[in-house]
Amino acid sequence: MSIQRMRQRFAVHLRYVLYVIIGVFIVGLPFVFTPGLTRRNEDQGTKETKEVIARVNGQPVQRDRLDLKFDQGMAQVAMYQAFGQTVGLEQLARFRLQAFNQAVMDELLLKQAATEGIKVSGRDVQTQAEKIADQQLEQLRGQYKGPDLEPALGRIVATVEKKQSVKGMSARSFRKWMINRLTDQSSDEIRDELTTQKLREKVTGGVAGNEQDLMASYDRMHIREILVSLHPAGKPARSDDEARKRAEEIAAKAKQGADFAALATAESDDPAAKKSGGAQPIMMLSGYPAEMQQAMANLKPGEVSQPVKTGAGYAVVKVEARTRELPKDFEKNKPQLLASFVQRRQSQAWDMYQQNLRQSAKVEVTDPEILAYQAIEQNKQRDALTEMQKAATEAGKQRGLVGAIIYYNLAMMYAANNQWKEAADNFSNAADTVTQDQKQSLPDARAQALLGLAQADEKLGKKDESLNMYQEASNWADTPGVHSQLIGVYRRLGKADLAKKEQEWLAQYEQQQAEKQKAMLEQQTAASAPKAAQPPAGQAPSQGKPAAQAPTPPKPAASRQGGPTPAQAPPTTKAPATPKPSAQTAPQPMKRGG
Repeated sequence: MSIQRMRQRFAVHLRYVLYVIIGVFIVGLPFVFTPGLTRRNEDQGTKETKEVIARVNGQPVQRDRLDLKFDQGMAQVAMYQAFGQTVGLEQLARFRLQAFNQAVMDELLLKQAATEGIKVSGRDVQTQAEKIADQQLEQLRGQYKGPDLEPALGRIVATVEKKQSVKGMSARSFRKWMINRLTDQSSDEIRDELTTQKLREKVTGGVAGNEQDLMASYDRMHIREILVSLHPAGKPARSDDEARKRAEEIAAKAKQGADFAALATAESDDPAAKKSGGAQPIMMLSGYPAEMQQAMANLKPGEVSQPVKTGAGYAVVKVEARTRELPKDFEKNKPQLLASFVQRRQSQAWDMYQQNLRQSAKVEVTDPEILAYQAIEQNKQRDALTEMQKAATEAGKQRGLVGAIIYYNLAMMYAANNQWKEAADNFSNAADTVTQDQKQSLPDARAQALLGLAQADEKLGKKDESLNMYQEASNWADTPGVHSQLIGVYRRLGKADLAKKEQEWLAQYEQQQAEKQKAMLEQQTAASAPKAAQPPAGQAPSQGKPAAQAPTPPKPAASRQGGPTPAQAPPTTKAPATPKPSAQTAPQPMKRGG
């Protein structure tokens, strides 16, 4: 990877980091400056973005809402990539399904809010935009002291507006610019967010808690549980009414004195409960789902609950024993503990409200891409392949990254079936479909496709092309995952010199990561000092990156040797510095022979 290309890539990374800084960390509104990684080509107009991909209770869910939710997640994914976490196309398929589920929930919540008569005015939107701008400006003032502030604000505006020149900007002008951008480009999203917030406040407003409830939450519960599933293994599915009535019959038998353990062995749809007599691991009451907590809160040892509706069906619980273990500082910290307890209850109430909305909703999916992801999640491989093949026929019309995700997952299915010619074609399509901007901002997505293509070529006996693709993948890979895999690949192929280069890349990555982590810690220390401090030596202020703001995953572990490997979902942790890979030959456009 050449130094020039590395700098270009870091500039692209920086843009997405800035998007996330502005959009994710303030008021829970990540849509503010979403970069639109998956936007369709402008010449396709709005017809396809209004495409209906599902219906929720008869109301259409359009592709543009799915794409918006996906773009929000991609803003964070791009940042994870920038800080060293491998995020590949297989992982992005799961993000795509999550985005769809979020889009469905948005439709349900907004519809419910309308039913409840909840409204948001234009003035509400304006006030929220001002609040966002003020909060962000306050954060930036805390990060950039004195004369560093105006240049940093100018860099942010230039980056978001994609301007070449970088000039300073006063705090007042920055606030005005941000408010105008929010109200001009994101007013609908702000309105939807405020509507959902108002609905949440209405749902959780009556949720409270007292000292006795708080103390009970520390009880260690020894319980037995009988599950009546809506979808019991090896048996016909049950309706909600059928499951509830069966659970009521079981609860009645237990309350009349029947041996609960024997009932669990005979009646529970949980295979583990059949073996253990329904015995569950001992845990605190607060560790159970909200619906279970509510059912068990006042049960004494020996008592049996009424049927409890859960995500899997209905549960009947018997409390065998409960012991209270309050923390040593309970009395001292009681007010704070009670406040946190009430907040947890409100969050649980909101989660249950959404869960009930989703369970009672009729969702009809018509889009083959989403149907394929759902089939993958349900381990229905044949259905997944059929739907993904349909999605691939339309992938050329999809926005670059979405098409690449479809091609890649289809290629993985073919590879699992040892259909290597079809796998190679779709890995190649996936690598080529990623747009130029996405190649720079998410290089590991392309690298992962190239790695799959190399493996497919190797299986087809195309040794020279396979080796070229492995090297191409190395040139594009920007984080340790692919490089770690290639060490094993090159050793297997007897290419000790190439394996050594990969080891050198990893060693340099580790060294530079440690050095930049140290510099960032020094910058944080300087920023928190009472007096304004200059950035540490070696860390240019032009990066415009509030170090304390950026969540980052830990160092990824080496993947299995050879072939594409699913990336792990990036958790949010303290940020290491952005890695600087060793200089290599800049990748050229991929060429494939017959």
